[in-house]
Amino acid sequence: MEGNTIRIQASKKEEKEHKERDNYITHERYSSEMDRIVMLPTHIDANKIEATYENGVLTLRVPRKKKLKQNRYQSR
Repeated sequence: MEGNTIRIQASKKEEKEHKERDNYITHERYSSEMDRIVMLPTHIDANKIEATYENGVLTLRVPRKKKLKQNRYQSR
């Protein structure tokens, strides 16, 4: 996190090898990358951001800052 933005980067690499008869082999390589920048509102609590990654799903929990309750008897 930098300022009010979060940068998310991920990469995936996979290799497959298929053996066929008569000594014929295919070897495949796959790779992909992802890069995202998400702008957040300014009223978040950056110290309490949580991230989890489970079953291929990234979950970000970005809590808001608690508003200070204004005393109704406070002078204006």
